[in-house]
Amino acid sequence: MKTLVILATLVATASIAAAQPALTAATPAPAAEPSSYFAAGGVYGAAPRTMFIGASFEYGAQIRQGPLWFHAQVVAADAGEIDDGPLPGTLLQGRVGIEARDCSTAWLCMIASVDGAVTHTQYMSDDASLDRVGAMVIPRVGFDVGTQYLRVRPTIELGVDSDGMAQLAVTATVAYRY
Repeated sequence: MKTLVILATLVATASIAAAQPALTAATPAPAAEPSSYFAAGGVYGAAPRTMFIGASFEYGAQIRQGPLWFHAQVVAADAGEIDDGPLPGTLLQGRVGIEARDCSTAWLCMIASVDGAVTHTQYMSDDASLDRVGAMVIPRVGFDVGTQYLRVRPTIELGVDSDGMAQLAVTATVAYRY
């Protein structure tokens, strides 16, 4: 009889424990950190005897959840001789590169990148003309500031080609991370 009472007590305790709901709510899994972004904004810069102002479009993707990101960028700008009035020509650039990101907080990051670029600048004015296609290396540094999904990215960049300094520019873009 003693064995039967012990067995009945164990069965009853096990069934009560199984029926007991959890005393604490399950913690939801944290949202995945965005690993891609699309940015659009403006660019203003100068090259030897030339100035340009235009738009920048960029796509980036994180490499293996680390601090490095691959990115590709297109710049389309009006260009012209520095001391001319309206900018009569164009500057087009295609770039690819690697960006390193170091975040001190969730909303503030420093960025540094090096891009390889192909650039085409052309214009014709009263006293000058230019039609040049060339390759450049463009290092840039700046900030990546904002929320988890919406960021502002001001940067400064220095383009270098086989002749030396090829351009100096500032950009300001708004990025959507996803």
